[in-house]
Amino acid sequence: MPSRARADEIAAVISKCPSGALHFTRLDGGSTEISPDDNTIVPTPMGPLCVRGRIQLRSAKGSLIVEDTRLSLCRCGHSHSKPFCDNSHRDSGFDDPGAVAEGGEPPTTKDGLSLTASLNGPLLAEGAFTLRDAAGRGQYQAANGELCRCGGSGNKPFCDGTHERIGFRSEES
Repeated sequence: MPSRARADEIAAVISKCPSGALHFTRLDGGSTEISPDDNTIVPTPMGPLCVRGRIQLRSAKGSLIVEDTRLSLCRCGHSHSKPFCDNSHRDSGFDDPGAVAEGGEPPTTKDGLSLTASLNGPLLAEGAFTLRDAAGRGQYQAANGELCRCGGSGNKPFCDGTHERIGFRSEES
């Protein structure tokens, strides 16, 4: 019951919202939500990409969709709210354990992360990020990359071009 909780307790719960749908504004002078120091992307088992950090999400045309600290993005290809996850993965038969292999190269800067939902293609990541699985195992660091959002890549979470073969259609088609 939010009405029975202290402001700090409510803020802590809202800060854990994986989708970024919940935010808060403190009216009592308490601390605001703090952006994480590192940009992380976690392909959740059988679910979305959970992104944390200083994130700008852009459309294929380059316009800013949202700037946030938490996002849940579709990676099954079936969301009706692309590029955002709407839980369509639950009924679509999407099957991926969210594994991440060690690799990449640590970026030299810790800037924000720009994600572009390319037209009928992958999610283009530009800026320092760490990709890891939900259990914290496997870590891939990079300054850019192409992430699958059609659900069909044989190299998940990375794009392997399968979107072209299966006719993936994104939010702007």
